[in-house]
Amino acid sequence: MNIKDILFLDMETTGRLIRQGLAWWIDELLALVPPQWRARFAQRPKLIVDWNEQGLTAREEGNAKPFDAASHTSGELDNATIVIPMSHVLTRELDLPLLPPNDIRRLVALDIDRLTPFRVDTVYFDTEIIQRDADRGKQRVLLGVMPRAAFAEVLERAQSAGLSAAAVGMRGEAGSNIHFDFLAQARGSGGVSGARARLPLWWAAVAVLMVANVGLFAYRDSTSLDELRSNVDSQQATVALAMRLHSKVEAEAERRTALLDRFAHNAPLRIWNAVTNVMPANAWARRFEWNGQTVQVSGYEKGPADLLVKFESSPVLRNARALSTNAKPAAPNTPEAFEIAADIRPTVKR
Repeated sequence: MNIKDILFLDMETTGRLIRQGLAWWIDELLALVPPQWRARFAQRPKLIVDWNEQGLTAREEGNAKPFDAASHTSGELDNATIVIPMSHVLTRELDLPLLPPNDIRRLVALDIDRLTPFRVDTVYFDTEIIQRDADRGKQRVLLGVMPRAAFAEVLERAQSAGLSAAAVGMRGEAGSNIHFDFLAQARGSGGVSGARARLPLWWAAVAVLMVANVGLFAYRDSTSLDELRSNVDSQQATVALAMRLHSKVEAEAERRTALLDRFAHNAPLRIWNAVTNVMPANAWARRFEWNGQTVQVSGYEKGPADLLVKFESSPVLRNARALSTNAKPAAPNTPEAFEIAADIRPTVKR
């Protein structure tokens, strides 16, 4: 079965598949439980009624008497086991591999037309493990098969007598053990709904639990959100103070950086070193002035020195200009006075 087949299933088939899956899951869990615990915790109907062609017989504490619905409570009538004679059930012993109970039923269902003279859609069947041989990996299984028509007749007579069957089994010729439960397969295949079919109630309970689960998650998320919002609101004043302190720290850091850059740019040694580097060997200064923006240097030069070009070539100085000129040419080998001013180059902002 693929996804397309699942999407086109009707509600009845879908419900049957879900019931079969639930029955398989329960069988897998029961297979893990020790047999003595399984028998202790299994729900056993209190009322056992033998069915035959002559009528119904109630068995209570080992005594058999004609069934009378008026002598039983509604809880007993709704939780009765109908026992049919062995003559109405075809039985056969099979040797099968060690498999879980539900896998055994599926294996038998695939091969029912070979194991019995019936088709699988005309009978209800059940299996019961008789013996297990773990060393050989084998187990002996008792197969019981009941025609659906005979099963419907049993249920019809039981319901007309006021009974709501919880199980339909078989009693052997000797002993008191009840074998099989054909009603379980009938309900799983959709053949019987019965008054005890509580699937709608179970589905309603599942829906209620899902809604409650979603509501619980929504409530928890809402509570967490309210708590988070309350924490955020309570921290608003602290966050605002922290932001103001952060802004002040950043402003102070910027002011300090600008001040350090200014100190580095206007350091006296830096300016004096720049002037010293541009002075040629045939010129010397006798006076140096600096007002923070402009440098004035006066002195003497002997021979051609081209001071303005040298001052302009400095990476620290710019806009070099002569403040005084001597129109009268100097005599050879005679020092000539000069006075030059230059501005400090501005710092390139990073």
